[in-house]
Amino acid sequence: MIILTDIDDTLMRTARKVSGDPAQLKVGAIGKNGNPISFIDKKREKLIEQFIDQAISIPVSARSKTGLKSLNINFNHHAVLNFGATIVDKNGEVDVNWHALMVEESLFAKQKDAFEFVSSKLLSRLLDNREYADLKYSPTEKLFEIKTMVEDGIHAYMNFRDFAPSREKRKILKETISTLLNQCEFSEYYIYETDRDLAIIPNFISKRIGSKWLLDKHYSSDDVIVGLGDHANDLSFMSLCDFIMFPTDSMLNLCLEKGVYV
Repeated sequence: MIILTDIDDTLMRTARKVSGDPAQLKVGAIGKNGNPISFIDKKREKLIEQFIDQAISIPVSARSKTGLKSLNINFNHHAVLNFGATIVDKNGEVDVNWHALMVEESLFAKQKDAFEFVSSKLLSRLLDNREYADLKYSPTEKLFEIKTMVEDGIHAYMNFRDFAPSREKRKILKETISTLLNQCEFSEYYIYETDRDLAIIPNFISKRIGSKWLLDKHYSSDDVIVGLGDHANDLSFMSLCDFIMFPTDSMLNLCLEKGVYV
């Protein structure tokens, strides 16, 4: 059996999202400062143990290679990282064939130039927007953080983290980013959103595309495949699987309970 599983908010959660005292839970991941940033509750811990012991467990994640190494989970097979831009083997070595395909696609898409253009213009454009500027925030407050994930020469995605999120600010942010990307004629992308983050990802990079390539190249079609995720974005790779699962405290389950189909 093969398990394709998202990591964050599926197998572990940050301190602000867990119920109870994080100090009583198993540490799931360590941050850059060496402190715990994600935690695994008892039931998730039991589930992970069964997956690792009884199945080929493959993480499918937005995490980088460094982010994978920070986990307190001993994955021992392939991993699909950076929303699908990177595939590594059990030793953490990059799959050179997949990487060559990503390099070729990147040269054609030219997302590197588009990401650099947006990074250089976004803040001034937002502050020039009267509607955005009128929204209340402290003058000394850090509005947001822009980070382009570059690994092994691939500009995988651009992430915007809003430190004081609101529906109004998010709407203006998306419109401004869209305008800037249109100015540099970069239109082949999609948006991934959480409560605090917004990522711009080229269309040729996705969890589904990376997972499908990996399964086709390295695994048997006779294997039973189970997919785990928490977000609508995960449905892309979960739809490759024979069975799917999601946590009851996930976005997917909330949508199901409310009758909202993503």
